[in-house]
Amino acid sequence: MPQIFDHTCEPVHGGQAGPLVKIRPIASASLSAAYAGRVVTLNSNGEFRLGNGGNTVAMPLFLIKGVEAPSVYDTGGTGWVPGHIGDYRATALVASGGFEVQTTEFDDTKTYAPNDPLTADANGVVTKPTSGSVYANWIVGIASVHEGSQNYDPPYLNYGGTGAQPPVGYNVNRKKVLTFWSVYLPKTQS
Repeated sequence: MPQIFDHTCEPVHGGQAGPLVKIRPIASASLSAAYAGRVVTLNSNGEFRLGNGGNTVAMPLFLIKGVEAPSVYDTGGTGWVPGHIGDYRATALVASGGFEVQTTEFDDTKTYAPNDPLTADANGVVTKPTSGSVYANWIVGIASVHEGSQNYDPPYLNYGGTGAQPPVGYNVNRKKVLTFWSVYLPKTQS
């Protein structure tokens, strides 16, 4: 069972999130992997689903509270937990907000550089697009530079140990995170 700190999405810079937070139920097909940090969109029922469901103009959102949070979902068999803020619902940041975020939910087999465009796969995992053209892809972010929130680490401590300033580093829980600016750029429709 994952711990709540294993899956995170944290705004590290930007304005107030309050007006740019969406609270909705998670679609049943997405419950097994709707972790904080994953990209979701709304399905036709107004529920969060992982990825874009094939709709490349759908507004991306970043889960900041997903099924790893006991206040959202209890995997012990009782399902949705009543009596919490936003009963039965997950919380997500709208990608069009002026946020710089860090997520644990990214493809760490790829190499990222500042200003790389980012997309999300069908499971809502942030990754690099397969082609270099932004309008040929659904873009959910632009890679920035990692900044550590710990006060005992250098600000650009990275997993490669090179001293460079890459978008990937460690968060306060010692989990690898990708740092990027949230953007919304739909794929050009043909």
